Amino acid sequence: MCLDSAHMYAAGYDLKNRYDEVIDTFFTNFKDKIKVFHLNDTNKECGSKIDRHAYIGRGLLGLEFFEKLVNDERLDGVLGILETPFDEDKSYKNQLDILKSLRRQK
Repeated sequence: MCLDSAHMYAAGYDLKNRYDEVIDTFFTNFKDKIKVFHLNDTNKECGSKIDRHAYIGRGLLGLEFFEKLVNDERLDGVLGILETPFDEDKSYKNQLDILKSLRRQK
């Protein structure tokens, strides 16, 4: 199973304001099946049913959400795939650096 931050938010799962509740629900029901998490911010409101990816920290989910996500021990062993818009100036590398900077040392 692959989770996707923008898709979940668009579907009405409020990852920004109810992060722990949403992640708990998915892990209670699908713990052994969750293998991948697509990491992307979003430009559309929660429940909009519109998928519009944004760069990490530049959308409505914001950096606080991604800090929780990259430090969530429930997600240890789950592959994270950065899925932000691509452009020629290599902004995706900057996006990786942002995610790395949010990760606390264990």
